[in-house]
Amino acid sequence: MTPPSPNIQLQSLYIRQVADHVAAVGGDVAAWLAQGGLRPEQLEGALPELPMDALARLIEGALALTREPALGLLVGERLRVNTLGVLGFAAMSGSTLRQVIELLVRYIGLRTSLVSLAVELHGQELRLLILEPVALGRIRRPVLEAVILALKHALEAGAPGRAAISRVAFALPAPAYADFAQQLLRCELSWNSAWSGLALPLAQVDAPLSAADAAAFAQAEHLCEAELRRLAPQQSTTARVQRLLLEASGTPPSLSRVARQLHLGPRTLHRRLLDEGRSFREISDELRHRLAIEHLQRGQLSVQEVAFALGYTDLANFRRAFRRWQGMSPTDYRAGFIGAAS
Repeated sequence: MTPPSPNIQLQSLYIRQVADHVAAVGGDVAAWLAQGGLRPEQLEGALPELPMDALARLIEGALALTREPALGLLVGERLRVNTLGVLGFAAMSGSTLRQVIELLVRYIGLRTSLVSLAVELHGQELRLLILEPVALGRIRRPVLEAVILALKHALEAGAPGRAAISRVAFALPAPAYADFAQQLLRCELSWNSAWSGLALPLAQVDAPLSAADAAAFAQAEHLCEAELRRLAPQQSTTARVQRLLLEASGTPPSLSRVARQLHLGPRTLHRRLLDEGRSFREISDELRHRLAIEHLQRGQLSVQEVAFALGYTDLANFRRAFRRWQGMSPTDYRAGFIGAAS
């Protein structure tokens, strides 16, 4: 049985940005919104959680109406730091880029549950990785392009006049409009990368920022925390479980531990997930699958280390699970990916 489309949380502002492009080419915005089960007046307030397939219909419909393959980049270019709300205000008052990055990682869920963020150190680079807690499918390219540009604007707002971003990486092949992407991003671009996100010189991330305001940052961070607490009960149980699993380090937490973090009993959590057509095992399995793919594509861990990072104490169990997911062994998958990227 095909699992139901997961629900995602998205600020209405982002849908409005896409709607503006639809309107600019003379498209019927109301008819376009109806493809995703939305009405124009809903864009003026808080959106309900959207099924992922509804969002996919909206973005694919906008791509068809505008005939603009670089729509994700155009939307991302308009997502300046002020569009991030209180999160953007906090980003502009951080004392260092590291502090700003840690803030974005923790609170990106205030703006969308489409992606999450993580930090990785690699040589002399600090990488801000874009993770995909839900499978983006056919809309992966426009979503990643918009998110990367928005994050770049947020980081550069706190470091005016300084080229903080040294490189942008896309786990996607170069598009026909790669030159246009270069014009907008204005830094080194890596296509067909093992990861998606932004890289900063490690030497810069702890340098003091000229716009730093400790009091303003503390106030904004407090507001972010309050907003996160307010939003949590409004999210689906599936989305909340996905977030906790993704944020966990080391061995993935058990159902009992996640239930406790959500202030629920294990049976209650199990029942609520069933009501949404999901199970804890299914969600955990999907997440392990996505993280296994990301680890193997990056190539920094051995297959055994990947298995351990995902909580498998027996390498054979990981190999069996991966073969079930991909129809091949993790070693063969990595070899095929490296061969295709070279």
